[in-house]
Amino acid sequence: MTMAMAKVVALNVQSFPGPLQRALRLPPSMPRLAAVPGSSAFDDCDLVVFSEAFSPVARRVLSSALRDRGYVCTSRPTRCCAILNGGVFICSRQPILYQTTQAFTAACGTDALAAKGIAFVITNISGTTFGLIGAHLQSGHTEKARRIRRRQLLQMRSFIDRLSVNVDVMLVAGDLNVEYQSDEYNDMMSILRATGPIIDPSRAAWRSWDPATNTNAARKCPGQRSWHLDYCFAVEHCNGKTPPAVVNVTTAFLGEVDGEVQDLSDHHGVTGTLSLQTIPQVESGSS
Repeated sequence: MTMAMAKVVALNVQSFPGPLQRALRLPPSMPRLAAVPGSSAFDDCDLVVFSEAFSPVARRVLSSALRDRGYVCTSRPTRCCAILNGGVFICSRQPILYQTTQAFTAACGTDALAAKGIAFVITNISGTTFGLIGAHLQSGHTEKARRIRRRQLLQMRSFIDRLSVNVDVMLVAGDLNVEYQSDEYNDMMSILRATGPIIDPSRAAWRSWDPATNTNAARKCPGQRSWHLDYCFAVEHCNGKTPPAVVNVTTAFLGEVDGEVQDLSDHHGVTGTLSLQTIPQVESGSS
């Protein structure tokens, strides 16, 4: 037996095209985004899921810098007549064997202006084939938003079930906008047929959106309650195996902007780590 390990980082980078960013009274995308790729979180990471990278500058800056660090990057979901692209893309340390995107068919509110959806890749890490769905689900805490998220989750499950390729492990990662351990969270795990991630709520600053521990979120929404909305976990797929558990650790992305160390997004990142025991393949003719 050998041990294969995979590490996935999910980060919402909160970046809109310049005029919209200013209209929403959000901090400028630059030079904030330029500092993101320098994070040590990427030093030993295999896969990165970026979400809310709606700005054309966001993908160009992030993907260019990560390519310099040895990654290859995917495109983002698009949809006819959508004002904004889907904002989700994946960067992989290993060659991407297959990739595709799919926009969600359901959305409400301002989310309907964007082609929010999923990016999907297949890659091989230490002899284990991984499928990864990067996603950014409907925002908001209204009943309508929850109904839309449920439809999006059903679309994701249908996407997985229709895949004609087999992988050893199927992962989902991103900003899912579902509060941890809520009824909606339990419903999400059931729909996706997922093994819940291992999360330690006793850790300091464990929630991924938290104005009390994130300077960027505090400027935008001072005094608001915290939420845990970002995840990495494994789901069932065509090989019929029980999905393995993924350890999730909330990761602060800090950098110096205008001479001040600050959080580089209003979300903390989440790092998912997965260890698997694998059986080495024996070459034909070996004894």
